Amino acid sequence: MCSTSLKKNAKQNDIALKIDTALATVEKNNPSLKGALPDNYYSRLDLDVAKLASLLDTINNIDTLQDKEQDIVGRVYEYFLSKFALAEGKGKGEFYTPKCIVNLLAAMIEPYGGTIYGQ
Repeated sequence: MCSTSLKKNAKQNDIALKIDTALATVEKNNPSLKGALPDNYYSRLDLDVAKLASLLDTINNIDTLQDKEQDIVGRVYEYFLSKFALAEGKGKGEFYTPKCIVNLLAAMIEPYGGTIYGQ
């Protein structure tokens, strides 16, 4: 199931299952991601369908190419990491990034050669 199909089906009662199926398909079609994505995660959360649909709508409306000077994906990642750090009661930047997140980010930026360096 592609993102267009998820967007189209966002308001259906089984959207959580459709997201889980899409994630499983991504892993199946990309062996390097095996084990990186959660298994049946959204189905187990028992989220309110309207809230999940609203989240999907919000994500689908983000134009990641609008401003080439801004790294939208990076900013979202930093936002969630800061929330994770606060939830864990840690100080600035003192948190652990789970291996599955690191692997997913590495796959997204496709570092096929050279060196990755962060500040």
